[in-house]
Amino acid sequence: MKNAETVGQDEESPSWRSDLERGERWMRRGHCQEALEVVAQALKLGSVDEEAAWDLWLLKGRALRELERYQEALEAFERLSRLLPESMERQAKCSYHLGVTLDRLGRSDEAVAAYDRALALYEEVLQRNPREAKSWLGKGFVLQELGRTAEALAAYEMALRLDPTDATAWSAKGDCLLQFEQYSEALEACDQGLRIDNEYLWLWEVRGEALIALERYEEALTACDKALDLCPTDLFCWESKSRALIALERYEEALTACERAIQLKPASALFWNKAIALICLQRAKEALQAADQGLLLDDSDPSLHRARGWALQNLERYEEALQAYEEALRLDPEQAWAWSSKSEIYEARERYEEALTACEQALQLQPDTAYFWHQKARILLMLERTEEALQTVEQGLQLDQEDVALWRNRAQALAALERYEEALAALEEALRLDPEDAWTWAEKGHVLKQLDRGEEALAAYERACELDPESAPWLEKAQVLLRLQRAEETLQAVDQGLQRDREDAELWYVRVEALWRLARDEEALAACEEALTVCAEARRLDPKKEASFSFFKCELLLTLGRPEECLQLAAHARHCWPDLANSSYYYGRALERLQRYEEALAAYEEALRLDPDYARMWVSKGYVLHQLKRYREALEAYEEALRLKPDYATAANGKGAVLASMGRYKEALEAYEEALRLDPGHRWAASNKAGVLAKLLRYREALAAYDYACQLQPENARLVLQKSCVLVDLGRYSEALGTLLQALRLHWRAASSPSSLLPLETEQQPILRQRAEKERAACQRRLRRHPDDRQTLYLQALLLSGLGRGEEALAVYERLALALPGDPVPRCCQILLLALLGRLDEASERYEELRTLQQQPASADKHLRALFGPMFSRLLALIR
Repeated sequence: MKNAETVGQDEESPSWRSDLERGERWMRRGHCQEALEVVAQALKLGSVDEEAAWDLWLLKGRALRELERYQEALEAFERLSRLLPESMERQAKCSYHLGVTLDRLGRSDEAVAAYDRALALYEEVLQRNPREAKSWLGKGFVLQELGRTAEALAAYEMALRLDPTDATAWSAKGDCLLQFEQYSEALEACDQGLRIDNEYLWLWEVRGEALIALERYEEALTACDKALDLCPTDLFCWESKSRALIALERYEEALTACERAIQLKPASALFWNKAIALICLQRAKEALQAADQGLLLDDSDPSLHRARGWALQNLERYEEALQAYEEALRLDPEQAWAWSSKSEIYEARERYEEALTACEQALQLQPDTAYFWHQKARILLMLERTEEALQTVEQGLQLDQEDVALWRNRAQALAALERYEEALAALEEALRLDPEDAWTWAEKGHVLKQLDRGEEALAAYERACELDPESAPWLEKAQVLLRLQRAEETLQAVDQGLQRDREDAELWYVRVEALWRLARDEEALAACEEALTVCAEARRLDPKKEASFSFFKCELLLTLGRPEECLQLAAHARHCWPDLANSSYYYGRALERLQRYEEALAAYEEALRLDPDYARMWVSKGYVLHQLKRYREALEAYEEALRLKPDYATAANGKGAVLASMGRYKEALEAYEEALRLDPGHRWAASNKAGVLAKLLRYREALAAYDYACQLQPENARLVLQKSCVLVDLGRYSEALGTLLQALRLHWRAASSPSSLLPLETEQQPILRQRAEKERAACQRRLRRHPDDRQTLYLQALLLSGLGRGEEALAVYERLALALPGDPVPRCCQILLLALLGRLDEASERYEELRTLQQQPASADKHLRALFGPMFSRLLALIR
């Protein structure tokens, strides 16, 4: 029969066992307070036996320790050590937990002694019964605390071979595999354990860490959320969740997770995560505060010093950031990322050699981190050690072929080596990996521009602008548009860029050039002056760029016909930048326009002393020497320009002009043809070629050349007039007359109103006038004797025209027209005279009538030739 004591125990036994099981379940879910309450309730039962009491006190000690009530936990474990001293397995377990508690209290020597005792006891137990799974598990725990991780893993695997249903053993194995960085195996272990108990908090914690290490952040987040469903106050999971959210760039959510964890218990790791999230949200001041708060808890945490440095770096407080990184490295010299961050500071301060040294330290510590290879390559590129940079990139790509930054580095290095096709291939690979990266699109535009693939470059820049309008390559886009001669679109791109950065001098410069290309010279000049003011006020106008604007302003003043102002500005430039050749060059240009050729020549000589390889200056020198009739020297200057720049069409044209002045027309023609070969649109070479062909009496070729020149300059009255001269030389008077009318229309379109182009009395030399008057009197005497003498009438009309008495000449031609109704010559003379008198509409009407009659003067008509000849000479002198 059972006695009363036995009966009581049998009746109470199910209660304490169920309490113990409930307590263990609460512990596995991370609810230590609830577990403690269950234990307290069970221990109130006075009838529990010694073994049951031991198990309950063990659970109580563990719960107290996890609640960080270490002293109470220590007392519980010390009490346990006095209970059931004969049970080696229980005493081993007690010593292990005693060691963990002493460790938490910072009593490491006592902790190690406790671990050693526990290990000895477990080994003795296992000698007696090597198939005891719980003892293998306990031994593994002790070994892991002693840092003997490989032995611990072997112990866990033995425990699982003996009992594969133990979820705790799977958790322990997974945790141990994490330390070995065997993340996939750790994940598999967790999954095995979760099949047994999917409410085991430790398994979800380890699973989340393994997934973070495997960069499977969404799954890691799910694991963290599952763990937090089990235990909403689990600090470890909140910290893991914040890291996963940071990796997913969900920084606001990460910040919320950090704040939630800090509310539960402030810890240095949480302030690190908070600081990182704030930095990524560009809230560097708050990040600095977070790092400082963390350091108040633990000023020996190197990660927090690094976070502090990162925040200061983002605030551009570089010296303080450097101090923070150095403190982090003092605490932990093997912190590779601190070396990397220190390198970034040196790089930001343009201390590239020091940056390289720090980066190499990071690489020594973590040679398998692709970012460090990218960082080193970037620094080497800044040091212009391009070949080394390329080698560095190749080493990085061996680690990670999918690293976008390394492909960008490769493209930069290849572009610097002018291996543009290879650079383009590298950029295409970078865009395959990250098609939405604006920087890569912009870099692709740069490379395509170098390959002279303007339309493709433009498309790349436009894509970059779409992806990131705020830091888009508006300048580069504008430059390509300008190169493609799309000046209006250039202005639009420039204006978009200036909306974002009004003080960008380069953008202003392109704006000025675009307006100049559009012949909006007044606006270009205004833009130039505004740029000088705006950029100078913002202190973003370096002397080199200020000089460039000043020289462009000189060019514009010359274009606008304001050489005196150009001269003043160029004189100022010579004072400010005496060592720049353009200062003297534009001074010479202004003097040249003012026809002060000797002074201009001296200025050009000075410019060429400063820059003897500037072909444009040799052309200007050649022009001035030509004006000074120093033809041989002029020819030498043009030939030097062509030596420096063989494709310089303007130099070839200038050479032709000098040769023509020297009467070497055939050589001049060759020079003009070479200029047109180099630049088929060269206006002056086209007109000069026509002129020299006329000099060579090759009128038909000259006419074709003038037709081409007029296509290039359809508004050039003088050019049309010269074409008319050639038509006269060919005896094609009617066409010459029509062309002359066209020339005069162009001339008077630019004038305020049509006026007589006949010579005024004040313009005529007295002797020549007296001679003409004498000849006219003789004509009158002959006409009294022979009123219808045609030759005398023509001569009289010609003399009257030469004396500026156009109306009287018209009357004579009218008399001839009536007397000779079938002769077109008098009508041609009338039309010419009406045009010269400024009566252009009337002349045009008469011309159309003449064309209707389809009457052509004889090509050898001496009267028309006599009238056209002097009139053309006069018109060519008047029309420029």
